[in-house]
Order: sequence, then C-alpha cells, then structure tokens
Amino acid sequence: MRALCLAIISVALAADTAAAPSVALTREGGAFRLRAQFAVKAPAKTVWAVLTDYDGMTGFVSNLRKSRVASRTPDGAYIKQEGVARLMIFSRRVSLTLKVVETPPDRLEFVDVEGKEFEEYEGSWTIEESSEVSRVSYELFAEMRPSMVPRAAAKRALEHSVRRQLRQVQAEIERRAA
Repeated sequence: MRALCLAIISVALAADTAAAPSVALTREGGAFRLRAQFAVKAPAKTVWAVLTDYDGMTGFVSNLRKSRVASRTPDGAYIKQEGVARLMIFSRRVSLTLKVVETPPDRLEFVDVEGKEFEEYEGSWTIEESSEVSRVSYELFAEMRPSMVPRAAAKRALEHSVRRQLRQVQAEIERRAA
C-alpha cells in the first residue's frame, strides 16, 4: 500500500511539473504587465544554464531569429536579440538590446536599453528550488510604441507568444535535465 501511495504521489508530481505555464496578462493604460510561472523537474542550476544561454536561445525559442552576447559586465551582460512578432497573417521584426543583471543562482533582471520597439520593456526571471522541482517565475512590463495594431489584438498576440516561448524554455530545461 505504501508503494502504491508513493507511486501515485510521484505521478502527480510529474504531472504537476509537466503542466503548461500559467500566464496572467493585464493591461495598465497603454502598457502590459505579465506574470507567468511554471515548474520543472530539474535542479536550479539547469534552469539557470538555460536562462543564461543567450547565444543558444535561437535553438529552442522559435520566434527568436538572433540572440547574442554583445558584451559582458561584472554582474551580467548586454544581449542583442531579434525576433518575429506575429499577429494573424501579419509579422513584424522586433529588435531589443537587453541589459541583463545576473544574480546567481536564482534571479535575472532585464531592461531594453535602446527603446526602438517599446517605450518601456523590463522584467525578471526568478528560480525557486525545492526538492527535485524548480519553480520558475517570469515577469514582464512592456509599453509598446504607438502603432496601427489595436491594443486588444496586441494583448492576445503577446499572451500567445509568451505562452509558447515559456513552453519552449520549459521543454529545453526538461531536455537538459533528463
């Protein structure tokens, strides 16, 4: 009976860690605030390795076309990224230069320092490890520059895009942990 209970608990834990990321997106005037979270059956060091694999991100985040370290600082890096944002049949290139502050082993903070695409774009990743599971939290505050895209459509596109990206990051963490 005890073995059966342990088996049920381990299956429930595995199902919990494989669950799709939860995403909450709210609008604040012309800006969006996003909070997301997922769990993975992986040590925090594996999560950290994936989140800081700036040069390798194009291999597992499908809408990223370019991602490279432009320069390193004592507490992080400047990352040049180019991606493609899609909305129905339309697509648009998005370029960011992120200043990333790394606080190993559990926190990354980033801000776009060029402001080409967004009035404001900043966020963070946080890792919490317990037992065999790591909980990963992602926050983003983004205020788009005025465009022809209605805010409601932009909100749906952003939410869909972030869900997909988070699932891809989650899958890469699980792949590396296996």
